Amino acid sequence: MSKDQEIIEAVAAYDSKKQNQQYPIVDSLSLLHDILLGNPDNCKQAAYTPKVLISLIKLSLCKHIKDFDREEKKETDKVRNFSLCCLQEIQRLGDLSVQYDLIEKGYIRALIHAASLCGGSSMQNDIWVFVKLQSTFQIYRDLNDGRIQQTFNQKFASFAPQSYLTDCVKDQIELEGGNEEVDALIFNIGWFNKVKDIASNLKYFLTVTGKDCTNREWDQF
Repeated sequence: MSKDQEIIEAVAAYDSKKQNQQYPIVDSLSLLHDILLGNPDNCKQAAYTPKVLISLIKLSLCKHIKDFDREEKKETDKVRNFSLCCLQEIQRLGDLSVQYDLIEKGYIRALIHAASLCGGSSMQNDIWVFVKLQSTFQIYRDLNDGRIQQTFNQKFASFAPQSYLTDCVKDQIELEGGNEEVDALIFNIGWFNKVKDIASNLKYFLTVTGKDCTNREWDQF
């Protein structure tokens, strides 16, 4: 077994019922993110390894055991953030079957939940809110418009527009209270108005079925 596969298997083996495992899992998640970043082969391997997506989604939703324990809260936040970063990279480089699995297993729920947890008025919180909304917009845009593989960048798997999966994303956002969350964030002027702008952009495209979501200004982030 290769070192990369060992890292993937370590995350797949995580047992969400044993909360005390979340501390050592931080290192595994950090290593996993490193090997996924910009590597479509490793992203595919992770996505197709049983239990990896489920484990990452569960970890992204893990709760603080003791709210008054700052160290525990800090570690739990790391678990959530690394897990979502791994999921975002898998989605960004994944083929159509990966998109389907992510939606089926609760990726949209994890994104909306994560955005709702980023309270406070600090710039770091605003950046994390933006990242979660931008990731929600990206998967919606990819499925609605399809993804064309560009000759100069072979990392991204191509697929045709997927109206059924697009509707599934919209339904899951609504069921998780995402529409209300987006409505509230339209008035958030944090991180130089970027939160407000991406919330407004997402709100517009969620309310227009079949609208072309191509908006390359967000690709720079």
